[in-house]
Parts: sequence; structure tokens; C-alpha cells
Amino acid sequence: MLVSLDLSATSDCVDHSLLLNPLALAYLDMLCLDFLRIYLAALIIKVGQASSTEFPCHCGVPQREFGTSSHPFFCLPTHQIVSAHNVAVQQYADDTQLFDAFSSATLPIARVRFEHCTADLDAWFRFNGLCLNISKFKAILLGTLQRLLSFPTIPSSTLPPLQ
Repeated sequence: MLVSLDLSATSDCVDHSLLLNPLALAYLDMLCLDFLRIYLAALIIKVGQASSTEFPCHCGVPQREFGTSSHPFFCLPTHQIVSAHNVAVQQYADDTQLFDAFSSATLPIARVRFEHCTADLDAWFRFNGLCLNISKFKAILLGTLQRLLSFPTIPSSTLPPLQ
């Protein structure tokens, strides 16, 4: 089974201190840290040719500017949470894939593992003031035709949405 998670929305609501504090602890040059703080705090909204006046902003990061998954603050905990559920993980940019191999006999156990894993990920992101784009989570069973035919039908409506 492969479950694809889209983390592109996580930076939409991130508190700036959540990003800047770990960088300060990593002894980032104060001039660089101040530049990032000023850059992130000054928000100007543009629509077409029109733009707003600058106003202070303490959360949210333009995704194209400071990619979510490229920041170690997001990658390491995500990997640790997934690994704790004995699920394999692969991360690239803002896409995270969870995967595991199992037989039709162990499907119920694997499914519960994936459900608990995604629930724990959601809890960690929420605890840290972040949001997951759960509407873009996708799951797929991969295998030979013979093996796939041995699995029961799993209606998509039975996969529980994250609360």
C-alpha cells in the first residue's frame, strides 16, 4: 500500500517563531536571522497590478519562498512519527509517501497501522500550529493482478478522514 500525503498547505499557517527559533538555535548568523524575520513579517498582498500597503504578519510563509518539507523542522519529526508505526516513508519537496508491503490476510492490521500513523502525523502538525492538506491524501494498493484480486474491496468512503 502506498499513501501519498500532500504537505503543501502546512506553511500556510505556520507561526514564524516556529521556523526562526530552530534556526537561531543552530547559530545562524544574526544578520541572516534578522533578514528572515523582517522578510517574513512584512506582508504585501498583490492582485494583478494592485497591491496592498505593507502590514505586519506573524504567521504563514509563501510556499515558493521557503518550502515546507525542505525545512528540517518538518522532515525529521515526520520521519520519526511514521517510522514509529513500522511504516516506510519517502519525502521529496512537499510530497510524503508512506508505504508498506502486506498480504490480504494482514490487511486489517496494516490498515489500522496506517490510520494511526496518519492520525499521529495530523496531531503533531496541529500541535505545532500547522495544517495538513488532508483533502489531497491518496491511498493505493499495488501488486500483481493475482495478488490484488485476493484483497477484499475497500470502498474509498471507508477510509476515515482525519478530524
